[in-house]
Amino acid sequence: MKRRLLAFLLAFVMTFSLVPVNTFAAEADAAALYTNITTESGENVTVEYVETVVGEAAWGESINTPYYHVTIPEGTEKVLLTYPESVNLVLSGDDTAVFFYRNTYPGQSEIALGGALTVATNDDGSKTVTIPVESFMRSAAGSVAVGMAYYVDGENQSAAEFFDFTYAALTHAVTLTSGEGYTLTGEATAEDGKDYTFTVTVSEGYDAANMVVKVNGEEVTAVDGIYTVEKVSSDLTITVEGVTEAVQKTAGLSVLKFGDTSTEAKAQMFQLIPAFDPAVKEYTVLVPDNSNMFYAWATQAIDRSSSTTITAKWVNLNVDTEKTQALTSGKASGQNLAGFAPTGTKVNTMAVTVVDGDFKDEYKLTSVRVAPSLTALSLDGIRFAESFSASKTAYTATTAAESVTVAATPRDESYTVTVNGGSDTTVPLNLGENKINVVITNPGGYTNTYTITVTRLASIEVGFTVDPADAKVTVWDSNKDRIAPTDGKYSVMADAEYTYLVQSDGYVSQKSSFKFSESSTIDITLAVATENPNLDRSITAEWGNFRNGDNNLGITNAKTPYAPEDTELLWAVKHGTGWAAAPGSPIMVDGDIYKYGSGLHHFQHLPRNQMRRFIAGDKYRTYHQIHGRQFHFNIVKRGIECFYILGQYFAEITQTRQVDIRNHHFRTHSRSHLCGIGTDYATS
Repeated sequence: MKRRLLAFLLAFVMTFSLVPVNTFAAEADAAALYTNITTESGENVTVEYVETVVGEAAWGESINTPYYHVTIPEGTEKVLLTYPESVNLVLSGDDTAVFFYRNTYPGQSEIALGGALTVATNDDGSKTVTIPVESFMRSAAGSVAVGMAYYVDGENQSAAEFFDFTYAALTHAVTLTSGEGYTLTGEATAEDGKDYTFTVTVSEGYDAANMVVKVNGEEVTAVDGIYTVEKVSSDLTITVEGVTEAVQKTAGLSVLKFGDTSTEAKAQMFQLIPAFDPAVKEYTVLVPDNSNMFYAWATQAIDRSSSTTITAKWVNLNVDTEKTQALTSGKASGQNLAGFAPTGTKVNTMAVTVVDGDFKDEYKLTSVRVAPSLTALSLDGIRFAESFSASKTAYTATTAAESVTVAATPRDESYTVTVNGGSDTTVPLNLGENKINVVITNPGGYTNTYTITVTRLASIEVGFTVDPADAKVTVWDSNKDRIAPTDGKYSVMADAEYTYLVQSDGYVSQKSSFKFSESSTIDITLAVATENPNLDRSITAEWGNFRNGDNNLGITNAKTPYAPEDTELLWAVKHGTGWAAAPGSPIMVDGDIYKYGSGLHHFQHLPRNQMRRFIAGDKYRTYHQIHGRQFHFNIVKRGIECFYILGQYFAEITQTRQVDIRNHHFRTHSRSHLCGIGTDYATS
């Protein structure tokens, strides 16, 4: 039996000698007969692949044997093969297995019978064969092939297995450190003693001028773009430093800024985020929502040529149309970019492009609405000391009321408004100073605060005792609002200043002010007025005011002509062209016409007996033209007209001189008056 098995092994040896290393007839289909394969220390080894030796020996023995290619750690001395109890290894007289081996290493190949292998029977009946690999491995670069024969059943059917043991090359881990702007390419391991290569690719838009590549902290350089670490002996850590985002060496602009009017000194300049830097190409421009104008200033970089063009491109949100505007470099006044930021909540984008020959640079801007505003702000029944403006955020008021109600109208319905942090718009007041914060928030989260400082004063009553008893008393507060009396008493605020006027026909009026801490009474006695000897009460006005009386609304008893021949042109004069030259309503007094012309810069007295001479070209008589000033009647705004009474001509003026109708006497006044012309005093 043993001779038969040895013959079987011999057939393998002969076949082994005919087949090149690692080359066999076919891959194996059968599973391994062994159950486990480890190193002596218990470390699992790797079966790389299994093939089958198929053939027939010269003497007719059939060969169909699995051949396992096994990689073991370098330096492994013994490999342990474990077989199930059902496999009966061929034993010699000393209970050892019969085997053969082939040692292959660079330049040589040796095949021989190996004698016997040590077999141990385990507690569970399995058997472990110990293969002394170190006894046959001639070179770490070679391999050892071992063949074994055994019986697999009670019928003494013989079988065999081949194992080809190869030392795995020693490897070292490679750490490729990632970072922004570059890519490291290389294997994750490096074989011990061999060269390792890798590459670094810099991403588009990044600058490698200052790039430093290091292996284990030591700088390395590339040859033809390839970095090489020679004869690796340890783990590698590869790092890249100095790769930065590419910065254009020259920029298109040195200045770019925006504001709400063309005069920079007067403009509210809009904030850029980040602050302008020629090398930075994208910005956010913060535009208050009450701004409806957008002006730009741009200056080309100093190294740009005179042929450089700067162009802004945006959408005009007023008409939803794309607009293009050339910007003049270094222009002192801002250039209007119409419709870029109309009043409201809309945002917009803009590209400012600089072209100089082949050079091109572009700056991109996105508007963001900030400082959400109000279109109206008021307190119920209480006037602010200041006039409201959407851009003005601080107001003051004084009242004796115990509470105030805030009315705030946001510019856009998407805004939220809170009063002192809540939705209740009625605010109770303490005596003294009270702060009211009206906070507006837009959908973008930007806020704006309007602060109202309300001073509550105690309420007192002030009465008047006047002589004559029928004298009229008028009281105004500091806002020039008239205070109405209740049962002859005026309800006012303690320690607040008020103005009063007491007047009666035939008496000299008294005007003064008061400020009381508690309820008080003011005693007034008017002096009888001195008769004006210069007043000519015999002078009557045929048309005393622009309505020709208080009741008839300008109706006259003159007949209305129906044909040109029914009319007669008495006089005509042209003072100029346009609405500013239009004369005011004339007043006819004692046969003469008096009128003013706001655009004519004069007041005219036109004697009726000279009217026909105007047609002939004679100059009309102008009684004053003071320092280029004009009468300021505000007719359109206030509906004020001049009027005549008791020998005096009254007109509201800004700065002029009194004119005595008879003596042409001039007297200058420095503020707005209701001036009686023809007297030596003015009533205010």
